[in-house]
Amino acid sequence: MNKNVKWILAYILMQHLFYLPTAFSASNPDNIVKPTEALSTDCTEEDKPKVNQELSDVDLQVGQTKVISAAEAISGTKMYYTISALVTNPKNQVIINRRTGIVVIKANFEDEFPITVNATNPCGTTSLTFNVKINAQ
Repeated sequence: MNKNVKWILAYILMQHLFYLPTAFSASNPDNIVKPTEALSTDCTEEDKPKVNQELSDVDLQVGQTKVISAAEAISGTKMYYTISALVTNPKNQVIINRRTGIVVIKANFEDEFPITVNATNPCGTTSLTFNVKINAQ
């Protein structure tokens, strides 16, 4: 193989080994944000995630499904939601819509566990916790 071709291939390989991802920003003159730079966000108090009211504990019977809106208990703008449920029986299901904050609990077996909903946006994070008790029929 030609010596120059080897050097070109080595150069291309080295470029991919040391690739640094970048993000684009309209506020920078060169429109590039380096990975070590923090993105600044102008946040008002209304933008920051905040718990307005606690969610009450939930009692269900086996076979029931409960729908809860966590977004009604948390204020803020442009939020996305995550959930942590310490379900002891994996047959019980707890899911959340990341955009709307709607929590769905499908009670399939007797159980008792806490659920924590986290709400996050560029201005911060907040969370609230409530308990679920599933009773046998």
